[in-house]
Amino acid sequence: MLCICPVCGYDNLEQPPFSSSGFPTYETCSCCGFEFGFTDESEKWTYEAYRERWIQEGCFFKYAPDRPKNWSVEQAMLQLHNLERVKHFVPRK
Repeated sequence: MLCICPVCGYDNLEQPPFSSSGFPTYETCSCCGFEFGFTDESEKWTYEAYRERWIQEGCFFKYAPDRPKNWSVEQAMLQLHNLERVKHFVPRK
């Protein structure tokens, strides 16, 4: 089952950002580059702040081998609609 990145809406994550028990999976989004459990916990980025920076930098697709052939800023903006479908797990504290 593929999962949606709660930062950029990319719908091809192999694992959810957090397990059902709230532990980070350390999955890295090929699209925006956010690593769940590191970028948020160690570097203290929020999803919203990281998303805003990613957009300001031009929605660059981080991992080129996974980049769709039709990738564009417009495609990235459409992808953000996937965020409405994201099921958020509450990370452990």
